[in-house]
Amino acid sequence: MPLSTNFGSDKIPRGFRVDIWGGVSIPAANARITITSGQPDATENASAVHLGRTTDGAELGAGGGLTPRKSDDYSAPYDYVRGDDEMMSIKANILRAFDFAVRALLTNHATHSAASGYDQLTYGGKQGAIVANGFVAIVRLPEASPAKYYVFHIYQGVNNAPFSGRFKRAGDPTSFAIDIQAVQVVTRAEGDQLGNEWQQA
Repeated sequence: MPLSTNFGSDKIPRGFRVDIWGGVSIPAANARITITSGQPDATENASAVHLGRTTDGAELGAGGGLTPRKSDDYSAPYDYVRGDDEMMSIKANILRAFDFAVRALLTNHATHSAASGYDQLTYGGKQGAIVANGFVAIVRLPEASPAKYYVFHIYQGVNNAPFSGRFKRAGDPTSFAIDIQAVQVVTRAEGDQLGNEWQQA
């Protein structure tokens, strides 16, 4: 009997729209975040914030490298072990530069305050622990009917990109880059401490 080939297009991502949310909850062990109508469930994620439009979608990354073990007796590695560069990341260019609630969620260097007549971020000399938040990228599978979704969930992460936006009269609207990097949640089981990715079948 011949082996099966993998020429089908059902597992090839194309034409997807991605929504990125911050402030989402960590699921229980061996569970996944609940998705309702393509969004984090409002009951489980009452503090979730949608980061808004992106210029060109999102780049999602996961995994890590391997470290070779070598011996003077051999010309090539005799073994590999997992390196210490394990990661999950969400990178994108966000368009909501004037949404200070979104910007505050994405920085550990600013303090957000708002009152009648103004909305403000202040910077400099901030003390205290670094605050990590849950982030999730939700992608609708365009050919699925009824609607189904692919989910890339970082349990706890920080944005490692400082705010930098170009303000100008003409051309493309102002955007700013984000680089969400996962923080290890050491209280979770081994092999499930950074996040998960899954799709509805």
